[in-house]
Amino acid sequence: MSKTENIYPIIKSAEETQELVNKAINPMRVKEMLLQRDILNKDLKRYQKLNKRWKKVDKSIKISATIFIGLTSIATAISSPLVIPLVYPWIPIVLGVLSGTESILLGGTVFGLTNKKKKFYLDKCKHIQSYLDKMYLNIEKCKEDGIITLEKIEGFRKLMEEYKFELKKKIKKEVKKNLKKELIQEQKENLKSQFHSRLN
Repeated sequence: MSKTENIYPIIKSAEETQELVNKAINPMRVKEMLLQRDILNKDLKRYQKLNKRWKKVDKSIKISATIFIGLTSIATAISSPLVIPLVYPWIPIVLGVLSGTESILLGGTVFGLTNKKKKFYLDKCKHIQSYLDKMYLNIEKCKEDGIITLEKIEGFRKLMEEYKFELKKKIKKEVKKNLKKELIQEQKENLKSQFHSRLN
């Protein structure tokens, strides 16, 4: 045996070993980060699409309400002086009532339903976008360094867990709100049925 040959393998330092491990695992970590980003982008696009739909519904309800109110107002204005009030006095009254009822119903729909839905989906989009921005900063830091260390991937995972926690928290809040409404409605129905049974 010559003196230049080593019988034992060269033992690397802890830093060199960690660097080799990070380089070997780096592609998987990059794939994980990009996959999570794609999932958030997909959710964002879905909520943006739903928000856009509710904006269209809102706009169409407002336009139809304006047209209907305008037509009934014109019909009332035309029919009032032309129709002898003694013969058909109910025509202007019916048209006025229809116009008022329609404006109340469609106005309530716009303010009650479409505005809530638009706000809900807009909030979802802002929430997802904020986490996408945080994720982008995290990914850019990793790109600058070239190696995604265990600490960086743990920070990224913590960010995703925080996002999922916030999402679950909002969902629980919505579920509780809906359950309260359903319970109140059930109690009202029970009270009504009890009251009617006592009357009979």
